[in-house]
Amino acid sequence: MMILRKMKTLGGLESFRMEMEYEITEEHPRIFKKVILRYFFKFEGDSPRDKIEKAVNLSQNGYCGVSTMFRKFLEEFSYEIIFE
Repeated sequence: MMILRKMKTLGGLESFRMEMEYEITEEHPRIFKKVILRYFFKFEGDSPRDKIEKAVNLSQNGYCGVSTMFRKFLEEFSYEIIFE
C-alpha cells in the first residue's frame, strides 16, 4: 500500500484484501511447503491495472522480506493479482 500511495493510485479504491492459500508438511515440526498469495483490488470505475501490477511486482520482487524468505525455503511460492 505504501508503494501505491507514492504512485498516487489509491483514488477510487473501494476495497483491498489479501488471501493466502497454503500447504504444510505432515511431519513435525509442521512447516509451510507451498504458499500462494492473492491480492484482491476493487476500484470505483476503471482500475489502474498497470500501476497496481507494477506496485505488487516491486513489492514482491524487491521489498518484501517475507516473500524473499518464502522463495528460499518453500517448494512453491507464487502470487496473483485479482481485480474485482
